[in-house]
Amino acid sequence: MKNLKKLYSFAIGMALIVLLTVFGGCNQPTASNPKPNPDPQPETETAIQFVNPGLFRISVYSAPDRQLDSKIADIEPRSNSNAIAWTPSPSGYSFYFSFTLYIGVVQILFTPGDDKGVTIARIDADKTTSIAIPTIENIYTDKTVFITNDVYLSIKNNGTSAFRLQKGDMVITRYDFPSDLVNVNETALYKFEAGSASAYSLLVNATNYPLPLTNFEAGHLYTMVYHGASLSLDNDKAMTIDNALSDGMGDLPVPSGLQAVKISSGVQISWNPVGGALYYEVYRGASASGVYSSISTNTITTTSYTDPNPNNAGINYYKVRAYSGDYRKSSNYSAHISFASFPPNAPGQPMVTIGNGYLAINWEAVAAASSYEIYVGTSDNTSLASKYGSDIEGETSAVVSGLTNETPYYVWIKAKNNAGTSGFSQGVSGVPDSLASAPAAPAIPTMQEWDSKLTLSWAPVETASAYEVWINTTNNSDGANKYGEDITGTAITVDSLVNGTRYYVWIKAKNRIGTSAFSPPVNGIPMIRTGLYKGALDTAHKVGNQNLTDALEYMSADAMSGTSYFIVLGADESISPSTLSYSGQTVNITLAGGEGSHTVSLSASAYGSLFTVGSGVTLVLDSGVTLKGRSSNTASLVRVDSGGTLTMKGNAVISGNTSSSDGGGVYVYRGTFTMEGGEISGNTASSGIGGGGVCLSDGTFTMKGGIISGNSASSYDRLYGGGVSVWGGSFVKTGGTIYGSNASTALKNTASGGSYYGDAVFVYISGTIKKRNTTAGESVNLNSGVADVAGGWE
Repeated sequence: MKNLKKLYSFAIGMALIVLLTVFGGCNQPTASNPKPNPDPQPETETAIQFVNPGLFRISVYSAPDRQLDSKIADIEPRSNSNAIAWTPSPSGYSFYFSFTLYIGVVQILFTPGDDKGVTIARIDADKTTSIAIPTIENIYTDKTVFITNDVYLSIKNNGTSAFRLQKGDMVITRYDFPSDLVNVNETALYKFEAGSASAYSLLVNATNYPLPLTNFEAGHLYTMVYHGASLSLDNDKAMTIDNALSDGMGDLPVPSGLQAVKISSGVQISWNPVGGALYYEVYRGASASGVYSSISTNTITTTSYTDPNPNNAGINYYKVRAYSGDYRKSSNYSAHISFASFPPNAPGQPMVTIGNGYLAINWEAVAAASSYEIYVGTSDNTSLASKYGSDIEGETSAVVSGLTNETPYYVWIKAKNNAGTSGFSQGVSGVPDSLASAPAAPAIPTMQEWDSKLTLSWAPVETASAYEVWINTTNNSDGANKYGEDITGTAITVDSLVNGTRYYVWIKAKNRIGTSAFSPPVNGIPMIRTGLYKGALDTAHKVGNQNLTDALEYMSADAMSGTSYFIVLGADESISPSTLSYSGQTVNITLAGGEGSHTVSLSASAYGSLFTVGSGVTLVLDSGVTLKGRSSNTASLVRVDSGGTLTMKGNAVISGNTSSSDGGGVYVYRGTFTMEGGEISGNTASSGIGGGGVCLSDGTFTMKGGIISGNSASSYDRLYGGGVSVWGGSFVKTGGTIYGSNASTALKNTASGGSYYGDAVFVYISGTIKKRNTTAGESVNLNSGVADVAGGWE
């Protein structure tokens, strides 16, 4: 066996039984046939020569019953055996041919089956009889199913002990061989169904070696080696039959210069000679990228071949491959060439998809077409159109780029092959656009339920210029009705609805290119919203239609730790100062204005903070609510004590309060105040440590948004911060605006009297004073460790 480059073992065997009819024997004496001369006559000699036209080595055996222990010849590829002297055999004696496929260094022989064979009518004496052996290519072509549906495993025994393959405790017999024992230096081939390989193992001296595989995949050959102490995949590789055949061959240059012409006897294919090639094979396919089959009936030693049976109803594709005398050396396939007997029909109307500066075109394939041409124009006239780019081969789509957006273009397709070019297809038009496509569907909108109304809002959609609102009383967008006209914003109130009826709403986004699909639906029930809610702001969690005073009394008696309460105002209200404290329990309270805006005022006869937020309580002032104080008061409008939290959102307002103590609008004493939105304006601190808008004393004030403007701090001897006064704690500003004396607005924070001032912000921390009279910057961080920022401070 030759030492070949390492490849993987696979073997293909077919039944090739040659039944030789033996003629000869002794003459029997009869009345008309006298007894022969008793002198000895020379024995008749017969010679046999085997002809191997294939790519793989053939071994010939002479023993009956397919026993492979009496080899009489090995015939190399593309060669003949020497003449073999042979005495005519007894009747029924057979020759067996075994195809030998080298993959790696493993040679696997297949004994033949009974489904193929060659019968020789006679072998004449005194001459050499040639017996042709069918090629392995022909056999393989007939047996494609052999590899595509099955799994094969080749195991080489390089150990020092024989082994058996078993599944669990069951011993597996080798493929087409009765023995189950694999001796040293033997190679065994097994056939499996696809599936689990984990149950298989080698039994060697009572020790099991599991296969290093998880699953067998159909259409593969797996090659393994037992080394005596381990079992391993050979290079951890599995091959199909195509891999095995190609890996078993080296390289020759690829044939080039293919041409095809029509002649009277068929289609003549020619090519340039390949150095080192002794013969060629020609392959034909029905499509450029499909399956090709050899059409060479004999070895081709020239550089041309005539296909006598082309497909005259369509297009033919040809490839050529070169071979040397060594069966392990061949070229790759050449590039294909196409040939048709007549031009193709014109394509049908193409389809177009617009893009930013381009049109994407696709069309149906045309029979007998090998390529296509694209024509483009700016008017619906083929005579004014120009060919775009090169011919399109092997595809039925293209992108026409470099176009001017918002300009109409017309496109036509022609089909072509070697016999000619079709006429134009029907035209299709498109207008490139920078938007390229309709917008995506919006995300699910949010909804609020009101008296006979639903308010909706949604996130903007990229490239959308308008939106449509669709509504139905069932969860079925097909039956929905469009509500009103298109809108350009991302919020709408759907009114004139029936209270108590559930409505489903969808949103569509649109632009000049088109309209999106429906958003996911949102649903709600219009209702009278005013009242108190416990746990969630929906009908199921509504406590009742309490006003603010009654709601606060209800919470005082019923508040449970960890509970959230929602109070929705239905009208303006006036209340006495209220302390929000619930015996150390954690309670969240959201106060909203409901439909429109509503004001909560401090009673005319009352003095003090409208709300004092105690420990464990979070008060959220949401959209539509305004807190209004007194022109003469003794405290800030809202006070946040240690452990309490105040949050302002939306368009909530704190205004109209003049305090004779610290902080006109909000006083934070060791508590936490977060301003996400809203407005603090028109408040005054006339004594104490100032802070017309906000006074911070050892607490935390984070300003993320909103406006602090038009507030003042004034006293007979000194003032501190018309907008914000900071005495310890932490002031962090990441957004919003604090209007100072130089702000370009009629609303200004002012500070007057005494020697210290700070129209916008006054800071006193650890004996350090900082003042800011202009609009406070977008990013400020002032605390006990940092009492300065870059620029604008005195």
